[in-house]
Amino acid sequence: MEEDNGNAETLTLFQSSLSPQLFEEVSHSLSELDGKAVESSTLIEVAKVLSSQPDFDVQELNNLLIRLNCGKALEPSTSIEVAKELSSEVDFDVQEISDLLIRLNHGKTFEPMTSVEVVKGLDTDLDFDVQEISDLLIGLNCGIPFEPLTMVEVARGLASDLDFDVQQVSDLLIGLNCGDPFEPLTLVEVANGVALELDFDVQELSDLLNGLN
Repeated sequence: MEEDNGNAETLTLFQSSLSPQLFEEVSHSLSELDGKAVESSTLIEVAKVLSSQPDFDVQELNNLLIRLNCGKALEPSTSIEVAKELSSEVDFDVQEISDLLIRLNHGKTFEPMTSVEVVKGLDTDLDFDVQEISDLLIGLNCGIPFEPLTMVEVARGLASDLDFDVQQVSDLLIGLNCGDPFEPLTLVEVANGVALELDFDVQELSDLLNGLN
């Protein structure tokens, strides 16, 4: 009964906020009349409506979006747009953004290169610094440091598109190791791998090693 009342209140809100077509799509999904997930664009509109409410609750929004998606994790591209909408309405920090994205992914870590695409998608609007990027990546990895080869892949995926210099690359790599010092062999493996992928010259490799050390 309590869930039915919640659905009724939600539908009343959406009826006054969504177009008739989108409202019909959402109401059908909530009533389980057709058993189909709503369109990604509708999920984003739902997030926009709910995040603008004074009594907005992130967990309730997360649960509703998952339900509207037939209990499945949202596509990363949809999660990116949802996070952008929420960040424009609510003063989210990086940890809150990563927590939201993990919840929308059913509590699972993102594949490393998916995380890279998520960061690039969010950075266009939210303009992260390097520390925020590494914090977000660690958050999307559920707080676990990245493996050396994965660090190289992530650095390659971000450095060119976001125009990182050597110092920013070294700061990113340290962040991907959760701020812990690198073991000597790991340091050399990561530095050489990144230098090869990003076509660093000898001076840049030396600067990278110094930055990581």
